[in-house]
Amino acid sequence: MALIPIVDQDDNVLYQKERAEISLDEIYRVSACWVTNSHWDILLAQRAYTKKHHPGKWWPAVAGTVTGVESYLDNILHEIEEEIWIEIWEDQLQEWPYYLSNGKYKHFTKRYIACIDLPIEDFTKEEGQVEELRRRSPDELNNQIEKNPNHFLDAVQWWKELFKTYL
Repeated sequence: MALIPIVDQDDNVLYQKERAEISLDEIYRVSACWVTNSHWDILLAQRAYTKKHHPGKWWPAVAGTVTGVESYLDNILHEIEEEIWIEIWEDQLQEWPYYLSNGKYKHFTKRYIACIDLPIEDFTKEEGQVEELRRRSPDELNNQIEKNPNHFLDAVQWWKELFKTYL
């Protein structure tokens, strides 16, 4: 099992722990990628119902916990290939500022965006991690969040702020 880096408030690595041993007051690292197409339709993933954190919730198509000595970038490239079975390169990603989530689970999240013009059928969900993949237009996503906000992770509800320079 890979060890998870535990970091301080400035994102400096303090030590590493096994995932199951991380306490709620310890901060770890996460990377996430918003996958769009050239029409700005957003690929969303529904977390598996068996997941410990946020089962069944919708969120960006790709996300994962940084392990070992990998960087945020190494992690997201690996997660994209693992979770939706698409290989992309660093130059296909646009990096967004990262932030510290101080909710129930504390983590720094580095966000990326990738434009991948493939039909939904070309994406393959990772069994045991993802229940379903869906692509939604910005309007459809807004409507769904307004009707059922509890079906989405908070990170999805802030998508408009992230995309405001593009839409």
